[in-house]
Amino acid sequence: MQGMSLRASNGVVRVDPAAFRLGAARAETLAFNREFERQSSLLPPAHALPPEVTRQARREGGGIFPPFRPEPAGSRWHEFPGAPNGPGRIRISEPSGPPIGLYVHIHGGGWTLGSADEFDRQNQALAARTGVVVASVAYRLAPENPWPASSDDCAAALLYLLEHAGECFGTDRIAIGGDSAGAHLAAAT
Repeated sequence: MQGMSLRASNGVVRVDPAAFRLGAARAETLAFNREFERQSSLLPPAHALPPEVTRQARREGGGIFPPFRPEPAGSRWHEFPGAPNGPGRIRISEPSGPPIGLYVHIHGGGWTLGSADEFDRQNQALAARTGVVVASVAYRLAPENPWPASSDDCAAALLYLLEHAGECFGTDRIAIGGDSAGAHLAAAT
């Protein structure tokens, strides 16, 4: 946003509320939003289709999003014991040098869509830019797995990483976050 003002003092970040007024948005952002709204209006509502149909369409690039494809050349699966439904899985993207920390990523998708490997590109870029290992949690999706299955899987992954990140990934500094429903699961975890 143009004119966005961040000030840090005594560890507190203050954001100028004027940065969130409609006139503060760049023309490019407004154009993107208009096109997103237009394309979204042409699609059936996600809740009108079975989840597996929407999941497959997203993986193939159907709808308004580009295809979500794993990038196996830069990420790998890591299984761990102790998850509520058998071995747990996290998708690992590592920096090129020694890690400075580990970021536990929880993907979005309305608790119903998405998977850890669909975020390989973003997580590989994050690892390369920041020097952190990114561990994206593979959690069970709804509606096949009602609440609290997703939350239980995320908690199991974090507990495992708190105990084993040093020996498995070379760091014991851990942060957690996510996008959309993943942000909710990160906060709940």
